[in-house]
Amino acid sequence: MKKFMLMCSSIFFVVSNAAAQTPSYSRPTSIGISFLFFDYETPDRMRSSSFRQVLRNGDWANLNEMSPGLAITYFKGLHPNIDFASTLSGAFADNALPGETNTENGFVAEVDATLQLNLLSNRYMVTPYLTAGVGASKFMDYYGAFMPLGGGIKVNFFDEAAFFINGKYHLPVSASTVRPHFIFSLGIAGIISKK
Repeated sequence: MKKFMLMCSSIFFVVSNAAAQTPSYSRPTSIGISFLFFDYETPDRMRSSSFRQVLRNGDWANLNEMSPGLAITYFKGLHPNIDFASTLSGAFADNALPGETNTENGFVAEVDATLQLNLLSNRYMVTPYLTAGVGASKFMDYYGAFMPLGGGIKVNFFDEAAFFINGKYHLPVSASTVRPHFIFSLGIAGIISKK
């Protein structure tokens, strides 16, 4: 609980400092496409042991244990340090439902809406960020809800395009229909609005 309170305090401090700045450059409206991997195995291993144990033993899932997919993302700058992002992603995944008896294979579709808290203003070439939001998923006839939490790095190219790498943990809200998982993605976004 102390770690959670410390994290909330840190986020509040960064957001309040960002709001106190005079807005000078917000991210233009952009569309991005990314290649991603759904990782259901690593969270299972962390639940059966611990995050530290998984890292120490090198038990992180290999790429061949993850499900590759694609995503399209809409970005809109709200403030120099805060961006809105909405992502539609999908992949053919094995065992996307919770439970040890789950052996279903099929297409997983997810949509989320997040806020990206930029640790530096968008005017910098390299911008690390934290992200949090809400999302919904569909796997076969099952619908679910989750909270995406994570972070990433965005590299701006001449204020026209951006390359981004991020990782998110999808924390289930509907635990009976959403299996906890990571999503790792790498993509590129281009501006679709006037600066």
